[in-house]
Amino acid sequence: MGLRSSQELHSRGIVQLGQDTFDDARVRGLFSSERYAEARDLSLELLARKERLGRAHPSWQQSAETLLEIYYVTGEYEKAARLLTEALRFADETSQVYFTRLSKLAGLYEKMGAYEAAEPLYLQVLSLRKSALGEEHPDVMSSLSYLAALYRKLGAFEKAEKHLEAAKVILDRCRSAASAHGRKPDYENWLVSMGMLQHAMRKYEVAEPLLKEALLHQEPRQHLGERPKRFYATTVSLYASTCSALGRHQQAEQYFQLALDLRRAMLGEHPHVAASLHDLGLHRMSSGDLDGAQQAFSESAQIRKQTLGPCHPLYAESLAALAECFCFQAYRSSDFAGYEKALELLVQVGHIRLKTISKILSTLSDSRRFAYLRTIESSLHLIMSLALGPLLELASARKAALEAVLRWKGITFDAQIAEGEDTELAMMRNKLARLILDAAKPEQVEECELEIERLEASVSRSMDLQRRLESATVETLLKVMPKSCQLLEFLVFSKTDFSQTNAPKEECYAALRPYTSTEVDLWDCGKAEVMNQKISKFRILVQRRFLPNTTGRRADFDRIGCELFDLLLRPVQGRSLKHLFIAADGELSCVPFAALPLKEGGFLADLPWTTSFLLSGRDLLGTDMSATSQEPVVVADPHFAWKGAEEGDPALLYSDWDRNLHFCALEGTRHEGIFAHDLLGGTLLLGEAATVKRFKNIESPRVLHVATHGFFLQDQPGSTRLEAVLSQTENPYLRSGLALAGAQAWQEGFPLADSGVITAQEIRGMRLQGTKLAVLSACDTGRGEIRRGQGVLGLARAFLIAGARAVVMSLWQVNDESTGIFMRSFHGHIKEGLAPIDALRAAQHDLRMPGDTTGLRGLKAPAAWAAFTLQGWPF
Repeated sequence: MGLRSSQELHSRGIVQLGQDTFDDARVRGLFSSERYAEARDLSLELLARKERLGRAHPSWQQSAETLLEIYYVTGEYEKAARLLTEALRFADETSQVYFTRLSKLAGLYEKMGAYEAAEPLYLQVLSLRKSALGEEHPDVMSSLSYLAALYRKLGAFEKAEKHLEAAKVILDRCRSAASAHGRKPDYENWLVSMGMLQHAMRKYEVAEPLLKEALLHQEPRQHLGERPKRFYATTVSLYASTCSALGRHQQAEQYFQLALDLRRAMLGEHPHVAASLHDLGLHRMSSGDLDGAQQAFSESAQIRKQTLGPCHPLYAESLAALAECFCFQAYRSSDFAGYEKALELLVQVGHIRLKTISKILSTLSDSRRFAYLRTIESSLHLIMSLALGPLLELASARKAALEAVLRWKGITFDAQIAEGEDTELAMMRNKLARLILDAAKPEQVEECELEIERLEASVSRSMDLQRRLESATVETLLKVMPKSCQLLEFLVFSKTDFSQTNAPKEECYAALRPYTSTEVDLWDCGKAEVMNQKISKFRILVQRRFLPNTTGRRADFDRIGCELFDLLLRPVQGRSLKHLFIAADGELSCVPFAALPLKEGGFLADLPWTTSFLLSGRDLLGTDMSATSQEPVVVADPHFAWKGAEEGDPALLYSDWDRNLHFCALEGTRHEGIFAHDLLGGTLLLGEAATVKRFKNIESPRVLHVATHGFFLQDQPGSTRLEAVLSQTENPYLRSGLALAGAQAWQEGFPLADSGVITAQEIRGMRLQGTKLAVLSACDTGRGEIRRGQGVLGLARAFLIAGARAVVMSLWQVNDESTGIFMRSFHGHIKEGLAPIDALRAAQHDLRMPGDTTGLRGLKAPAAWAAFTLQGWPF
């Protein structure tokens, strides 16, 4: 190349460099002037020109950062994520630039609704910043705030509040008293974040002063151009929502309109504008302006669909709000078509959430799954309100309601099953149980809990949850269920009164029963408060040992029992049934259905039905959990006072604990265990052999029979050692368990290494795949914490999660001689080849009193037992 050519190239390079510098400045100017479309187009052109320098070149990186900011403001999140992923490739992984970009990528995933991808990135950035910058750096505070915002969206309010409180500690230490409220935006950001969280928690009186203070600082600064108006608009919108919740409607309308005008002027068709419209619609609906609310929701849905896509959670949110608005309008105008339009939208909402909920649930910890589901359950409750109300005569509405319930109920259980056999997670859960039982330091427990959450959010999922949910239709259900069987699906839901937009919602029970591919029975079982009182009273009455059956039967037993039968089962009675599957909800999970009396005499157990329980009708579709079964195992009559292989030093005894919760020997359990072992064969663990260590080593027995004390502790502090340590945790799997060898010695203060107690938390990590039947012949093994729509969290569920296909459990204390008689009869029928459910029913009939021709007289023992199946059919 000649000298002249070289000079020409050099000159062109200088000219190009000058042009690039000029265009960089133009892009920044256009962006500052809020001319975002022009800034984006010029930025794209500039970035393409700089490709000649290479993407690792600082000039390309700088232009990429500018375009990223433009994409973020214009709501083009997918484009921003792709560009940011590319830019990350060329950043030093130990640099602040890398940390910032990784945090921005997490924020983009959050905006896109991919919460399952955002959280691990936020956590990674937090860890990197703490290691590189120290625990009290302002960037660490920012990471805590971002995580808090994500947890707020997922409904994990306590976790969000904890992160914001930690951020405030750092903020207070970093800023001087002189700059407390003046120089930096960090304090304002914290005020807004905490105000937003308090609003989400419905603590409006707490949120209002926080947001008001933030506005006082932001308003003068945004007029001076010191901060972008979009931050101010966010605070204005949130303050408006808080005013609306406090009943200050006129003030709320003014602030809503201000936020909308600010955002529309800056952003045009943008997700933030859609958010303002959505909030404005909620305000107008609550104040009775239904036409204005419909217009706002419709526009919000249109913008979200256009900018975020038709499968985004926020688009579903707008459609759900629009559906609710249609319901109130339909009632006001007596327009039946409005209810039908609402149903169509809600079905669409369900389809959208099917595409995202499985991803989200599969990457959340147990506690946060429940929290997230609470944030979106209102759509299901609205469908039920429609189907039980104005659309009751519409077959498609009843079918849509059942399919929504089938896909909703017990979904957390499916997510737990999908965790598979992750050994590290099982080990950490065991470690947590041991730490709590050993009264370890709070920081050790917290560290272990955080590690469990991390593992629960990261373990690979073996089950295609979305496919399983999509397959839960009335048609697929009826294909696998023989005609001689019926499903009765119950749901507790919050019923909407369409006559008033602000009417309080009452919790009610509903029952659904499919009988053809297009026909579903649906009936109202009554208000939950009234029903729960009946259930509680009936359980007390059943537990009275002797109840005359033909003459002199207690009037209150007959009255309450027959009322429950009519409300729950009367539409099913008289049909040709061989097996009734009950997917209970709420307190119905504790109803002794076998003891429900018939008006014509006798009990439900006398009818020609076999009854068993499911978490959800979806369980009838089965799960792929095939495994090889080993020989049966029987665990019975543990030596509770056992102090280990060698006697310990009495001087090591801990505090002098109260003896109220006393694990005394259970009369008859040794004979029960020996009988079961003689009948079934396999391994027998009696007395001192029934230790926690040997119990944990049980693997895939065909039948597992456990005869010992079970427990479920409420969440209030107790006076015994076990109560004192376990009541400190909110985890229901840690508050329930079984007493094994040494339990009473440990309870009285003896320093046993394994405490003689195994919690449900540890049981759920056992290897019970291939176990056809687990029999929990102990007191209260069916008890636990009831979660609406998600079942009873306790011992029985832990055995199902561990892999048992069916669990026979007790609904109350059963430590009398009839228990042994009952269990011998039950296992005798198992030996004869009966399925567990049929064997249970046969055993209940075997306990009839002599001369009892019309039904069960001694109800306490036979009615106490219920069977819970993971896969209903085939047995």
